[in-house]
Amino acid sequence: MPVTRFAGAHTINASGQNVIDQTSPLQMDGAITIGQLPIPLANALLLVNAVLTDNNAGQANAPDLSINVAASQTAVIPISCSEYIKQINSFLSTASVPPILNDGTLADNSGDAPIVKGTKVTSLEISYSVQGGPLTSLNFRADINTYKNGVANATAVAIANAALAAGNLANTTNATTCRVVTIPVTIPAFDNIDNTYFYIKISPVTPGGCTFRLYSVMMNFTFNYL
Repeated sequence: MPVTRFAGAHTINASGQNVIDQTSPLQMDGAITIGQLPIPLANALLLVNAVLTDNNAGQANAPDLSINVAASQTAVIPISCSEYIKQINSFLSTASVPPILNDGTLADNSGDAPIVKGTKVTSLEISYSVQGGPLTSLNFRADINTYKNGVANATAVAIANAALAAGNLANTTNATTCRVVTIPVTIPAFDNIDNTYFYIKISPVTPGGCTFRLYSVMMNFTFNYL
């Protein structure tokens, strides 16, 4: 059964009520599965045969922002998706919040060790339109890169590079009507390791007369913090 632990003294508020002191640490032991993080299109890096643009440019017009791929192109759209909060248990110490004792247990007299927590990416959602298609192909991958002092960079595959199913290549109603595809992480795990980056790559291939617009990237996740 998930536990929410309140540690610390009670106090009397201005209304004379007995409440938990706001400086008391709270530990949430149960994970929440409904997290979603919008990933800015501006996080795209080193675009190949693609461009971030406002299809409805001008101050007087509502923005219509997308990453566009013209006809007869093989595009690569790398995006950094690391703008989430992580919990890193290796940062805990006798002076941290929450503190741990020298034996590695929480300093709340529970005898419990800190639970492995953080952010667990469970899937990615991409929203895009296709006109003049179908696309020749649309590939997607996701990886977590780890950087350590004096150690070779390491890459863990979160979603193996693969072509999306043929049904995801067809035309949408128009250029501003999206198809939304959810791509699950095969084996999700809490990212609680120091110094990691989560990257995705999207590669649409457009035949002659076909155009592609990537409108949004959403990261769906489970989170669980102290």
